[in-house]
Amino acid sequence: MIRKPSSTLKISKGELVKMKLLLDQGLDTKNVIKLCFKEQDKIINRLKNGEVLIDILCDGQTSKLFKIIHILAEHMSFKQALTCAERIDNSSKTISYRFFTKIAYPIFIFCFAYFMILFFSKSIVPSMMVYSNDKNGFLLLDLLEILFTVLFICMLVLLVLMLLYVKVPVFKERIIPYLLKNKIYQLYVSIQFSIILESLLASNLTSKSCFKILSKMNFFQEVHYFGSRIYQELLEGKRLEAIINTIPFDKTFLVFFKIGMNSADLVTILKVYYEQAVESFKTIINKLIITMQVFSYSCVGILVLVVYQIMLLPLNMLNTI
Repeated sequence: MIRKPSSTLKISKGELVKMKLLLDQGLDTKNVIKLCFKEQDKIINRLKNGEVLIDILCDGQTSKLFKIIHILAEHMSFKQALTCAERIDNSSKTISYRFFTKIAYPIFIFCFAYFMILFFSKSIVPSMMVYSNDKNGFLLLDLLEILFTVLFICMLVLLVLMLLYVKVPVFKERIIPYLLKNKIYQLYVSIQFSIILESLLASNLTSKSCFKILSKMNFFQEVHYFGSRIYQELLEGKRLEAIINTIPFDKTFLVFFKIGMNSADLVTILKVYYEQAVESFKTIINKLIITMQVFSYSCVGILVLVVYQIMLLPLNMLNTI
């Protein structure tokens, strides 16, 4: 009788990547395990006890990569599953990584300007008011403080919502239908969906098998949301072309998908869509970042003028003596 895995092994993504590369060179599995894994002895012992390699490697792992491999291994060879899972994992992270790395600097500039405004309005201005009887002289600084405080609160709310979206699956599942009304989010989800679907189709799986796999990927909730719906309607006997038209995908994705269905080379068409959609997403993000930077730099410029005004107050008072 096959025993259930006894414990979770410490396996890194790097070890899996090395395993894939060596398997591509034609080495047998046992030697590859010895060359790639730190816990090689435990893996080999569990193989001798009749456990399946894919279960040994993926049991108890929390990373999306291992979860993808475990699902894919039910429909393709272990080597194919490794290759396909690595591409899906890398591509799914790339879009989010680009977004967060690009908005980090504008957010820093905004926060810097906000805290400088607070510093001057709470610490410097009160001490300088003795040099001026004009209480309206710092009205601009007061308005900036109010504006930045409102925007800062809004930014914190958005960050909390983003954290809930990433960390709380139930929240993400409930908010997805509302987010899909936004064209930028539609584009983001369509990019994720296209790269995963293209990777699965490239592994010579049927369309129905691909959507069955997508319906199991509940750790990719955006993709799972569409995949489970499409697969369920396929089981009801509906045609894929008709189903796709009812899904709130990016409009360009729908055009490319129909072209791919008619050309019988959906894999290539999805690759073309992915490249074009990523460029469109980059353009949108760049416009957002430029807007944030222009606003933040403008406010920093206004802050400099206000500071200059503060520095002149003692001199103005001396001139009146």
